[in-house]
Amino acid sequence: MKPTLLPYQYHAIMCCGKNCGENLSLFRYLKKRLADEGLYNTDSTTVRINKAACLGVCCEGPIMVVHPAGIWYCHLDETAIDRIITEHFIGGKVVDAYCFHEAGKA
Repeated sequence: MKPTLLPYQYHAIMCCGKNCGENLSLFRYLKKRLADEGLYNTDSTTVRINKAACLGVCCEGPIMVVHPAGIWYCHLDETAIDRIITEHFIGGKVVDAYCFHEAGKA
């Protein structure tokens, strides 16, 4: 039998590796802010979040990639997280100030 997941609109993966400063506090902030907005809970179908040991772009960290569009964000802090939640996860628009790569775009 295959496992099942609730459907979700976005999957955010944040680097919490040593070269990105082991961003567990920033990851916890992301999780809390998403919960505050009702976007992350056991019944949520908006944002699924995970942490990664390394996303391979260490010099510009903290880094987060958001799927399904493959949007890569860098230089993250609480201000950036707040903007990404408001503008991207809620508003549906990429936050150009922190985006350094979009999958499929040169």
